[in-house]
Amino acid sequence: MLQFYTCTPNNSVLYLSIQDICFGKGIQTKNKYKSLSGKYELLRLLGNGAGSSVYLARHLQLGAIYAIKVSPKNLAFAHELLSEGRLLQSLHHPGIPQIYDYVEDDEYTYLIEEWMDGESISEYFLHQPIISPQTFYQWILQLCDIFCYLHEAITGFYYQDLKPEHLLLCNGQIKLIDFCVNCCNGETIISVSGNQAFSAPEVLSGETPTEASDVYSLGCIVEFFARHVENDLPQELNPIIQTAKSADPMLRYETVDAFRTAILQTKPNDKQISCNHIAILGSFHGCGASHIGIALTCALNRLGYPALFREEDDVTFLQTTLNNHLAFRIRDGIFYRKYFIGVPKYGPGIVIDEPAVLYQITVHTNSNSIQLTPSSRVLLIGDGSPWQIDKCIAMNETLFPYRDRVTVLCTSGNREYQHRLSKALGCPVLSFHDDSDAFCITKEKLSFFKKLLNL
Repeated sequence: MLQFYTCTPNNSVLYLSIQDICFGKGIQTKNKYKSLSGKYELLRLLGNGAGSSVYLARHLQLGAIYAIKVSPKNLAFAHELLSEGRLLQSLHHPGIPQIYDYVEDDEYTYLIEEWMDGESISEYFLHQPIISPQTFYQWILQLCDIFCYLHEAITGFYYQDLKPEHLLLCNGQIKLIDFCVNCCNGETIISVSGNQAFSAPEVLSGETPTEASDVYSLGCIVEFFARHVENDLPQELNPIIQTAKSADPMLRYETVDAFRTAILQTKPNDKQISCNHIAILGSFHGCGASHIGIALTCALNRLGYPALFREEDDVTFLQTTLNNHLAFRIRDGIFYRKYFIGVPKYGPGIVIDEPAVLYQITVHTNSNSIQLTPSSRVLLIGDGSPWQIDKCIAMNETLFPYRDRVTVLCTSGNREYQHRLSKALGCPVLSFHDDSDAFCITKEKLSFFKKLLNL
């Protein structure tokens, strides 16, 4: 007998019939993933954990993408999936995955949850071992905010198993995953083991955890992140970490909020962090300026340098791609898509509260609209073709007062056009041959932008 539970706005439970969703038996297939009659289609296996597997799935009618966690019911801890679902269903925070459905049949239990398009912090550090101080504080404060919310939302809830593998980086937001280990109201709901590197001593010894146990784990994570920061952090940070990591819980910060407050006192003001401005100027419509701006923004964020893309003049690339059904997550007027963060041209009267970043990428069609600062650079985009070269020459002449800060990029992929453009402008011209997906990060793009910006 299949029972299907879904959450209603008042947090009651709604039961649906087997006709609404049916997973069937034998969820694993050898050559292709099963279509789930009525509602979901399994697309691919995302990974396997302790007693469960996670699949990427698509809602057949809505086209929405979800993650489905599958666990056999014959395992001793199969009830943990339902406990996790009930817990997460009551939580609403951008740093915690959202639960949509819970399903069970004679053999399996299924948890349908938010698909988080990102990578774990441990995976991130494999390809990008260095982060900026600003990224360091951004991650730590987001993580503290998640734990403050958890401790306030559910009395006696303690996570206990914090580690880099349980932290996902999605669109610049840290998300905490794997809630199969927790303690509520002082009573263990699910068996607790913790981990040697990040769990408090009392957790590892089987004692009842407290909020100070999570403070200890956060101190370990802060210390772990600090080893990956490119520049020296404030000296005041080290005693804060050591206090959080005290072996005696009574000597730690009493709450995560107190720990967060101490961390905040060491954070440099955003105004003290210099923002690098890169203005991308297209010599004609369709030359690839927006494409380069998006690719550069994605690359910088992937490399650990927070960057924001902003359209100026009559550039409308973001709105056009949204109209073409490209998936964005829009929050407070800002567009997010994996490593991309951008603000479209909204027009006068609309003010967006933009996040503090290290690099601000603006795209222009008129050189007069560029407001240069001492740290600004200009990328002039052309293709070197005979029918467009005059526009690039004219645009370059308007930039003559800033010629020491201008770099010219040729997007045609034609070496002859590149040489012709270099000769006409009397300066070196770099070749950037754009591909079909500006949001896709490749090794070639990362290498190109690292050399371009001397990163």
